[in-house]
Amino acid sequence: VDDGSTDRTPSILRGYAAREPRIHIATHDHNRRLPSALNTGFSHARGRWLTWTSHDNRYHRDALSAMAAILTADASVDVVYADVDIIDDQGVQKRHQRVRPIPALGFRGNVVGSCFLYRREVHEALGGFAEDLFLAEDYYFWLQAADRFRFHALHQNLYDYRVHQGALSSQFPDARGAVNMALTRAFGKTASRRLKSGIMINLAFDLRRDVPSLAVWKYVAE
Repeated sequence: VDDGSTDRTPSILRGYAAREPRIHIATHDHNRRLPSALNTGFSHARGRWLTWTSHDNRYHRDALSAMAAILTADASVDVVYADVDIIDDQGVQKRHQRVRPIPALGFRGNVVGSCFLYRREVHEALGGFAEDLFLAEDYYFWLQAADRFRFHALHQNLYDYRVHQGALSSQFPDARGAVNMALTRAFGKTASRRLKSGIMINLAFDLRRDVPSLAVWKYVAE
């Protein structure tokens, strides 16, 4: 998905598509940001299983096949997510990050992380990504999914997550507002008391840090 680029991206994409028939190009006439681009991409996808990744990160060899093997072996599993290695801008490994269990999703943040594979039914049931929650679109997606689908944590190092100054999380340090909105919406929709409790703990830390979330707490109280 070319999200309204203004550089050489269109010609580069055409070059790849000419060599690989499985590559399809969708183009936005202006930049609509990540969640919209994801929804456009998945509207064109035809596979049984879906995922997405960022250009500055990288899969380990056989990462996708390792996750696909879980979905193939167990029809009750809807989402597989795996451990990652944190690397710097030069590709040097800094630490290993073991994914946490899904019940921690409410108060620990996005424990699913950046390496995952899930069934198409998950995407269709949730209606894709919330386009008004830029930088928290994936967190909200998993908060919703946790209420309805079964997750499997795969404790294998399958992915390198790169931390650097050019990353979206570094360019938009005020993303906490979007996270609060994601938590607030999820609180109103989830039937899980455990998830609701975790969300309240997460928001409580913001009050301690003087993050303006009083409106969120008013909604939660009501």
